[in-house]
Parts: sequence; structure tokens; C-alpha cells
Amino acid sequence: RWILGDWQVSGVTKYLSGQATQPSCSTNNTGIANTNPTLTPGVTARCVYTGEPIFEVARDPNLSEEDQMHFNPAAFRRPRPNGKVGNFGNAPVGALRHPGHSNWDFTLSRRFRIGSRANVRLQVQVYNLFNQVEFIALNADYLFGANGVNTSPDTGKYTTTTNPRNVGFTLRFDF
Repeated sequence: RWILGDWQVSGVTKYLSGQATQPSCSTNNTGIANTNPTLTPGVTARCVYTGEPIFEVARDPNLSEEDQMHFNPAAFRRPRPNGKVGNFGNAPVGALRHPGHSNWDFTLSRRFRIGSRANVRLQVQVYNLFNQVEFIALNADYLFGANGVNTSPDTGKYTTTTNPRNVGFTLRFDF
């Protein structure tokens, strides 16, 4: 009973939905029509929605999850001015979402009495208890080259994960 009794268990579980985002279209081409398709100083343009389905993407069973496309890159293109009329883009704000994820943290602790006035507290903390790989960021950045083709290889892919499992031990002496 002195070793196995009176343990305390606690934990924190969080479920997060993915944050809304929109594609970002840029280019490395020179000229005002390329660097600022709005033709308005200080104003940035959104991408242009092409009308292609945003979330109809063929999945390749031979690729890992982070190498899969998670939205259709052909659904957006770089805005271009129409002569002397600028183009502000028409992609909906928040058209894409970063992936949602969950996290489980766990704590196990016990206080051992030593004598009449002293205690030793032993605590084990586990962060990301199930060691799940949780993707938390989607790359929605386009970089268009001179021919108008996206040259960014990571567009539409997950790019960031949560931390792996971490374990911490605490031993505290109170008197």
C-alpha cells in the first residue's frame, strides 16, 4: 500500500479544428503587373479562383500522408491585370483550412510522507501520450514562374507536425 496506493492521475485533452486560410499567389517575375497585379500601391491581391473543384484530389496509395495533395492546386492561379485595369483576385477568404488535430497530456503523481513534517513528491508527465503524428499546417503558397506555372513543389501538402511524445520526471522534497 505504501508504494501502490494514493496515486493521483490527471490529464488534459484538446481537440482543435484547423484554422482557416487562403492561398497566397506570388511570382518572381519582374514588372509592376507581376509584383502588384492590383496596380494599386500598398494593396495586395488574392489568388484567382479558376472554377476547378478545390477538394477533388486523386490520392496516391504509394505516398505518405505528408506527400499527398490535400487540395487541388489547379483551383487557383496568379491574378494578372487586364491592360490598365488591376486585378484584386477573387479567391474566397478562408477557402482552405489547416488540418485539425488532437493532443493528450497525462500526469501521474504521488506524495510520500517521510517522518512527521517532510514529504517527497514524485510526478511523471507525458505530453502527446499516444505519440500521434498530427499535421497542423497546410502549405497554400504558390510561386509562379515566367510561364505562369506554379514552381513551388509543396503547394497543397502538409508541412508541419505537432511535437513527438515528451516525458518529464519531477522529484520534489518538501519540509
